[in-house]
Amino acid sequence: MGGVVTGFLLSMNGYVANHAQTPQALNAIEMNFVWVPLIGFGIGLILMHFYKFDKMQPKIEADLKARHEAAD
Repeated sequence: MGGVVTGFLLSMNGYVANHAQTPQALNAIEMNFVWVPLIGFGIGLILMHFYKFDKMQPKIEADLKARHEAAD
């Protein structure tokens, strides 16, 4: 997914390999290396806030222990 976003963003802003870049292409490069990862990190933080693994962990461990004991 990262390659698709990078390629799309650069191609939409006039990036041409091995040539002097336009200001628009330079802004796209900055966006790729600074803002896109920062936005992705922020989205990840928000999603992790809603992921309640700590509350589920005791039940998961009990289920795994019961399965392990049943297999023996």
